[in-house]
Amino acid sequence: MDPVLRKRVTPVGRSAAATLYRDLCGADLPDEDALRECFGAPPSQPPSPLRLGDSESRPGFRETRVYRILFAGDLSPDGLAALSEAWQMPITGDLADPGVRTLGPVRRQASGDAVRWDLRRVAAGAAWGLDVTCDLLGDRDEAVGVLLRGLTTQMRRQGMIPVTVDRFR
Repeated sequence: MDPVLRKRVTPVGRSAAATLYRDLCGADLPDEDALRECFGAPPSQPPSPLRLGDSESRPGFRETRVYRILFAGDLSPDGLAALSEAWQMPITGDLADPGVRTLGPVRRQASGDAVRWDLRRVAAGAAWGLDVTCDLLGDRDEAVGVLLRGLTTQMRRQGMIPVTVDRFR
């Protein structure tokens, strides 16, 4: 990411943004719906998932979904340590080594569903990605959205800027 832009753009929570907005504009920060209107209407229908290979689920699971959450920004050693602690993620690569792509895998089970994600460098270190695989056992999938939002929030806390969430399968 452009270092000059990075110095000008800093992710902050809503309360800090509201305080700054009030200081600069003398008014309250508009609510989330009003702010979203500034970016135009979202697409009426999300794009269909990219199909990269076999669409079969793993044996014993109803459905397998694969997502990539792409982030811009630089992940510091302290940021990697914080993610490692929060996710109980073993660090399998050296952040200082640009040749290392995958820095840590995480595996979880919840209500019979199996989820796993890998933190990896993308585009020769120009971006970072979380590759998330969800093997769903039951008919409910609400936990997938909660998981993706939670992972995104934890990356944002480390100064990463979310760019896209793609569903591959």
